[in-house]
Amino acid sequence: MKHKVFLLVAFIVISFVSCIENPKPKMENRKIRNAIVIGNKRPIYDPDVLVKRDTVIVYERDSIFLPDCPSSERKYSYWYTDGSMNEDMLNETCDFNMAYTRKFAIDIAARYSGNFSIEQACEIYTYCMSRWGYVNDPYGQEYVASASETICANLRGDCDDFAVLISSLMMAVGGNARIVIVPGHAYAELDVTNLGSEYEILNKIKKHSSEYVSQIYTTRDHDRVWLSMDWGEGKKHIGQNYTVKSNVFDLYMYSNQSWHWEQIYK
Repeated sequence: MKHKVFLLVAFIVISFVSCIENPKPKMENRKIRNAIVIGNKRPIYDPDVLVKRDTVIVYERDSIFLPDCPSSERKYSYWYTDGSMNEDMLNETCDFNMAYTRKFAIDIAARYSGNFSIEQACEIYTYCMSRWGYVNDPYGQEYVASASETICANLRGDCDDFAVLISSLMMAVGGNARIVIVPGHAYAELDVTNLGSEYEILNKIKKHSSEYVSQIYTTRDHDRVWLSMDWGEGKKHIGQNYTVKSNVFDLYMYSNQSWHWEQIYK
């Protein structure tokens, strides 16, 4: 009996000493360098993240921090029959030079730092399109929200709200955009004249998008090339087909610190 007790005590002592000399390795709380791929393509490394993140940004869940919503009195909030009066309305609603709107735009565009590019345009469009929720105007009324209002409303609104928003965001980071009004619809277009050939632009959009992109839709006038920023097909890439076809267009273009109206018949 004493022999068995002695063996048991000896086994316990040996096991304890072995644990002290060769302790079980602990999992270190190491910072993992996570590759974050923007638009499914471009890797950015974040050394300060402690948990592994998706390798592809899910735009629907991605968020941009913003301060409290700004409040301002609106003088114009709907479309006028007289297009010249809409110039003042757009000067108010397209608040791209407002700090609140610009912060939202640059936080997205900065994922592709540098001068304004089609990659930045893709980022802005895909972010907004992925999170957009269509909501009608108030009952019996026409209402055009400013870009800052739409951002504050978590990207909710109708077609003209989206047109105002996406134009303002592109302009906030150095792009040139315009708004087109056709019967029953409004959409925006981006000036891509100096952003490469249409073939180069198509390939860059293909590279950025997780969707199948076979072609892009543009308009040529005023010696410029304008890329569609319409959204009716429900896809998330810039350059998709126009929703409404019309022979009459009300064009609103920005120059000399103001919006200008022009009606075109085709």
